[in-house]
Amino acid sequence: MKAARHLPMLSHQSHTFIEHVQGAFGPETLRSLRLYLENIQTERQAQTISIREKAAIIRGETSDAIRLDVRWFEPWRTANPTFIKFLQPFSWIAYPVQVRMVREASHLVPWHQDLAYQKALGIRGHRQIITCFTPLDDDPSQRATVEFSRSEVPYLEHKPSAGFAAGIRGQDFGELVHFALRPGDCLAFGDLALHRTHIPVGAQLQRSSIEYRLIQPADALEDKDYFDIESGLFTRKDGTCRERP
Repeated sequence: MKAARHLPMLSHQSHTFIEHVQGAFGPETLRSLRLYLENIQTERQAQTISIREKAAIIRGETSDAIRLDVRWFEPWRTANPTFIKFLQPFSWIAYPVQVRMVREASHLVPWHQDLAYQKALGIRGHRQIITCFTPLDDDPSQRATVEFSRSEVPYLEHKPSAGFAAGIRGQDFGELVHFALRPGDCLAFGDLALHRTHIPVGAQLQRSSIEYRLIQPADALEDKDYFDIESGLFTRKDGTCRERP
C-alpha cells in the first residue's frame, strides 16, 4: 500500500489498475459529510417520487434529493495535491455522485466491472471512467468494503443480478484482495477492475460511502454537468463554468 505522496503517474490507458490511496482526503471533512448524511437521510429519502429512485434505495443507494447535493464534492477542494496529479488526465467528476448507505445483505453489490454500468446507460454512458470509492465512516477497516480480483481481464458479459443493473456470476476470479482503509483513504480503480462489496471477517456490514466517477474532459457528454477537481468549479463540455451545476 502506497502513501499518497509516493503515487506513480497513472497511465490513461489503464482500465484495470487498483490503487489504495492513503491520505487522499481530510478525515474531518469526510466525517462531517457522514454526519450530514445521517441528518438529512430520513427527510430527503421521503422526497423520493420515482420508481427508479425507490429501486435505488432498495439497493442501498440514495434518492436524487440526496445525490444532487453539491456538498459531496467538498473533499476535493482540499484533496491531497499528489492524488490530484496522479489522476490526470481524469480531472472531471460526473455529477451527480453515487452516495451509498449499506445497511443489509440486499445492498451488497455482486461481482462486476464498472464499464458494464456505463454501457447500461447507453448514449449517456462514458467511454472510460475511473472510480474513487471513498468511505465516510470513522473506522472503514471495520466495515463493508470493496474486494477486488487480481486478474486482469477484458470486458466480461454482464447480466442484471440481485436487483442491480449488471453482475457476473459463476466464475473463478483467482486471487482476491481487499485493503484496510483508514479515515481519509480511498480506493481508485479502472473500469475493467473486477470488484464487489465485501465484508471482512469480524467487520460490520453497515457502511456509508461516496463513489466518484472521473472522466477525461475530452470524453464529456453534451449538456451534462461535471466537477473540475483542479478548479473546484462545475463545468460543461461547452466550457461554461460556475459555482453550482
